[in-house]
Amino acid sequence: MLSVEQQVDRLLADVVPHLPEGDQSLIRSDLFDVDPDMALDDCMQFTLLAGIQLPAELLDSIEGTVQHAYDPELVERTLGWIDQHRERNRAAA
Repeated sequence: MLSVEQQVDRLLADVVPHLPEGDQSLIRSDLFDVDPDMALDDCMQFTLLAGIQLPAELLDSIEGTVQHAYDPELVERTLGWIDQHRERNRAAA
C-alpha cells in the first residue's frame, strides 16, 4: 500500500497538471503547509469537479491508503469523493 505522500506524488505527476491553475496552486499550498492528507482530498475533489476520469485501479489504491493511514477527520469526506468518481465512471461506461 502506498503512503499518502506517495499517492500525492503520483497524482502530482499524472493528474494535477490537467487541473486548472488555481486548483494546482491550492494543492501545492497544502503541500507547502505539510498537509499531504488535505492535498490528497483536494486532488479527489478537484479532479471530480474538473471532469477528470480516474481509473478504478487508482481509486482502489487511494481508498486503501485513506482507510489505513489518513487524517481521521478527512476519511469520510475523501471516501465520498472516491465514491462520486466511481459513480461517474459507471455512468460513463
